[in-house]
Amino acid sequence: MAVPQNEIKILVAGDVLGRFKLLFEKIEKINKDKGPFDFFFCVGSFFGPDDTEWQEVISRDITTPIKPTYVLGPNQTEHVKYFPMDTGLIAPDIMFLGDQGVMTADSGLKIAYLSGIEQQGSYFGFSKENVDELIKSASEVKIDILLTSQWPEGIKIHAKDSKNESSTINFESKLVGNLVKALKPRYHFAGFKSLDYENLPNKSFVPIQSPGSRPTKFIGLAPIGNEEQLKNFYAFKMKLSVQNATDEGSSTGTKRVSPYQNINPLKKLKPLIGTSPTERKPVQYFFDMGPSTSTEKRPGSAVGEYGEPSKRQDSGDSDTSSCWFCLKNEQAEKHLVINVGENVYIALAKGCLVTDHVIIVPINHITSLVSLPKLVEVEMDKYKRALANLFFDQEKAVIFFERNVPNMHTSLQVVPIENTRGYGVKSALFQVADEMKIEVDEISRHSSLKEVIQPGKPYFYLECRVDKIPIFKAVSKVRIPVQFARTLMVQEEVLDLPRHIIDWRRCGYSISEEVTWVEEFRKAFKKYAP
Repeated sequence: MAVPQNEIKILVAGDVLGRFKLLFEKIEKINKDKGPFDFFFCVGSFFGPDDTEWQEVISRDITTPIKPTYVLGPNQTEHVKYFPMDTGLIAPDIMFLGDQGVMTADSGLKIAYLSGIEQQGSYFGFSKENVDELIKSASEVKIDILLTSQWPEGIKIHAKDSKNESSTINFESKLVGNLVKALKPRYHFAGFKSLDYENLPNKSFVPIQSPGSRPTKFIGLAPIGNEEQLKNFYAFKMKLSVQNATDEGSSTGTKRVSPYQNINPLKKLKPLIGTSPTERKPVQYFFDMGPSTSTEKRPGSAVGEYGEPSKRQDSGDSDTSSCWFCLKNEQAEKHLVINVGENVYIALAKGCLVTDHVIIVPINHITSLVSLPKLVEVEMDKYKRALANLFFDQEKAVIFFERNVPNMHTSLQVVPIENTRGYGVKSALFQVADEMKIEVDEISRHSSLKEVIQPGKPYFYLECRVDKIPIFKAVSKVRIPVQFARTLMVQEEVLDLPRHIIDWRRCGYSISEEVTWVEEFRKAFKKYAP
């Protein structure tokens, strides 16, 4: 019997602790017996001490049967590295909800979420200000489901204690209790503690009720695979048109809700400086800067985009007669040009890593993405979206990067890669940066480059998009070696190419080959061009 259109089916799991194979096996069985489910959420700690199985998730060797799977953020320092700064995919079909916010589905289902633990100033913590902001954002919204890792303070008196694999984490929070009282959700799910209920009419939940309000059903879930076989999954149907939801049941034929509709996370409030040794900051990777052994020139000597000395020095000379990227100049290799807009053009990259490796270039001599005039910036973004759409239809992810040297004509490199490899770019970038002793910082995927980089300074910028969605952005605020980006691109996790093509001059392409590739790309890009 099909589920009525005003009902949706939801599955929630407790702490996964890195046991992804076990998780996927269990939800496949539950989905077969009681699904299909419209939503699947995980509360508590998603990652554990070992990331071996996570690498299999990233490579798609193992996949979640319910797509997407929504997860909360980190609860301890060791797990921060797996999460972006804001809402986004962390692996194929695994969606990080965000630090805090309210998600509204097509069906009208409203899910509030609060990641982390109550801890002022830590990267994975939340404070009273964060909770107050979430309450304010949801003040005029009837919340159906609240997802947290911690329990409301004091509710454990209703529960049966047992072994706990996360005993060092405080699983109760007074602020979570305040949040529940303010939002009055129909359901509240939390994880962390291996606890189960006893001596209650319904062992699945504890009712929480404020005077004059509807009750909240609180469900605490144990880690999956716990030795005592405590409840670690909760499956139920919810009627959106009435105040009460039904309990667990099985049915088929329900329409799947689009997973990417109306996700509106609230940005985490900045902590007070110096409030904690683990003060909340963007994910950062710091390395000592040692002497460069690359072809990079010392300060005061300009370096061309392709690794050759520029004829124009960094002294501020405005002469552009020798610029390779100014189309009016004789030096410009116009046979590489694919499409010309009003303010920017795209061309095949000289020494392209793959035959659809292109560059987006301002027509005028503009020296960096952060100094683009508004009209040029808008058109640049249109070309980025057009290229992302093209590669999406080809089932490819795409990497955008800029290596900026002051006074040189800027260009944005665009490199498509296999879709599944998009999730390996982040780790590959920091591995190469570590080996080359370069400081690289991850930034919010919602941040613009102008928010983090000052004009006139050298920098490196990289953005990776999977399924047209930015999943990762990073910057380096130092003058990096000229071959840094191509060294990254040839890595096994990215393009897996021979190392000799790190030097573009060793690619050895003929003009006739380049002309052929340009024509092929021009035909493919025609229907996407802005």
